[in-house]
Amino acid sequence: MVRRLIVGRATQGLNRILLATVHEMPQDLPVEEAVRVYLSTGRKHYGSDADVAAAVATAPFYLTGRPNQRNLVLRWLEESYDSKEPVALGGLTIEHVLPQTLTDSWISELGVAADEDPEQAHAELVHTLANLTLTGYNSVLSNSPFHVKREQLATSGLRMNQEIAIEEHWGVSQLKARANRLAARITETWPGPVAGALPAGGPNWPLLATALAALPAGSWTSYGDLAALIGSHAVPVGQYIAGNPVPNAHRVLKAAGVVSPDFRWLEPGRTDSPEQMLRDEGVEFDSGRASKAQRFTSSELAALVGLEPETLPAELSVPAADTQTELRDTFISQLGEAQSPETVHGVLALLDGWTRLGGRLEFGEAGEVSCYLMATDATRLSDKVWPFTIYPSGKVEVVFQYMLYRSPFDSWELRDEFRRRLNEVSGVDLPVAKVSMRPGFHVDVTVTQSARDCLLRGLEWFRGQAVGLSDDVQHG
Repeated sequence: MVRRLIVGRATQGLNRILLATVHEMPQDLPVEEAVRVYLSTGRKHYGSDADVAAAVATAPFYLTGRPNQRNLVLRWLEESYDSKEPVALGGLTIEHVLPQTLTDSWISELGVAADEDPEQAHAELVHTLANLTLTGYNSVLSNSPFHVKREQLATSGLRMNQEIAIEEHWGVSQLKARANRLAARITETWPGPVAGALPAGGPNWPLLATALAALPAGSWTSYGDLAALIGSHAVPVGQYIAGNPVPNAHRVLKAAGVVSPDFRWLEPGRTDSPEQMLRDEGVEFDSGRASKAQRFTSSELAALVGLEPETLPAELSVPAADTQTELRDTFISQLGEAQSPETVHGVLALLDGWTRLGGRLEFGEAGEVSCYLMATDATRLSDKVWPFTIYPSGKVEVVFQYMLYRSPFDSWELRDEFRRRLNEVSGVDLPVAKVSMRPGFHVDVTVTQSARDCLLRGLEWFRGQAVGLSDDVQHG
C-alpha cells in the first residue's frame, strides 16, 4: 500500500485485489509469503524498487493520495530511524524544504546550470518526496532562505530534519542525494514484489487454477470463459492447461462443448476418454456436444471464486477482416506453437490495444502467417502505412524500409522520432544506423504490462502522424 502511494497508483480496483486474496494466493506457502507472492503477480501495481526510486526523485508525492496518508508515510519514515529519543509526531505538518514559492535567494540556492531554467527545475522538484519533511514550525519557516530553515531544522528532534540541516545548500544535487537515501530506506522498510513472480500484466494463472479447482462435477467451462476470467485469450489458456498440471483439466472444452483435439493427459500412459469422464460425472452430451445448461460462463466462474462479475477484465479481442479470419486463426495457432503462453497473451494484448486505438490488422499468406499493424484504411499497397510486422517465430519487425516511400514517414526525422519512442521500451534497442532498414526485437518484450503500455504510446503517436493528427490533438 505504501509503495502504491509513493509511485502514484490510484486505488481503483484495490478492493477487488484484496478481497480476492484468499482465493487466488498460493495455498502451499506460509500465509505472509503467499500473500506477498499473490500481490507480486498480475496487475496489482506493486511498485518495484526501481519504480520507488524513480518516484521518490520525480513524482509529485505532495499531490498524491490524501493529506493524512502523505503525513503518515513521512511519520513512518521518521520512526524507521529507531531514535532512542522518539518525538511525538501527531501534531506535525508537512514542510516543503524548497518552498512552493520560488524567491531570488532560492533560485541561487537551486544551483542549476546556466543553460537550465530554474523555474522548470523548481516545478519538477518542489512536490517530490525528496523535498518534504515534517515540522511543527511550518508557518514560521514558510519561504525563508535555506540558511534560516537550516538553523531551525538543526534544533529539531527529528532525524530526517537533522540530516537535512547537515547540508550547506539545498539544491538539485542535494535533492537527488536525499532521494537516493529515502528510496533505500523505503525499499528496506517496505519490501517489494517477489523476484521471479509473474510479470505485471501477465495472465493470472493462480486464479485460473482456483476456478478449475472449484468447478463442480457435472459441469464444464470453455477456454474462452477462463480467458475472460483472467483477461487473456483462449489460445494461451489452452497452451497453459496443456503444459501444466491444473485441477479438472478435462472439464475445459471448446466453446461448442466438444473436447479439444489437442487435449492430452499429462500423466504418462493415461488414455481414458475425457468425454466419458464427464459423462460419468453427470454432464449430458447430445451428438458429442456437452449440454449448454451445464456450462459455467466467465461470470459464473467469477461468482464461484468470490469475484464480482463487473470487475472481470475483458477477454482479448483480435478482430480482422472477414476475408482474413482463417489467416488470423492460423497466425494465432502458429504463435501458440512457437511461443510461451505468457508471450502469446502479450502479443494478443498488444494487437487488442492497437485495434482499440483505431488501427487494423492484416495477415500475410506465406507459410508463416505474419501480422501487419495497419495505421489507415488504405486499400492500395502503395498507400498503406504500418509500423510493425509480427512473425509467429518471434520477431517484431519495424518496417522503416517501407516507410521510406510513404508519407509522412518518408521524413528521416519522423522515422527517427518513432525509433526513439520505441527505444524507451525495456528490451528494445533500435540503432539509429538502421532507421532506413527493417530492424526488430523479440515478441517476448510484450510480456510485461509496462512494456506493452510503452509500445502502445509509441504506436498511438505513429497512427496520429499517419492520419494527420498532431500530438496536441491526440492527447488533448
